Amino acid sequence: MLIPESDRRGLIAGAIAQLTDNNTYHHQLLHVEKVTPMRQWSARQASRLKKSDYRQGYLGQRLL
Repeated sequence: MLIPESDRRGLIAGAIAQLTDNNTYHHQLLHVEKVTPMRQWSARQASRLKKSDYRQGYLGQRLL
């Protein structure tokens, strides 16, 4: 039986709140937008991304 995505998010949010004894983010986690699926990188793609400092590119944008 598949659980609807909204119920899965609620289940995860509740588990995090219970395990951390912190309800601060519970409401926010219930209203997280759907995550866009991405294909996993191949070893070759990962190697190219590493050589091009791909990670530093998006981390730099995030810190601005």
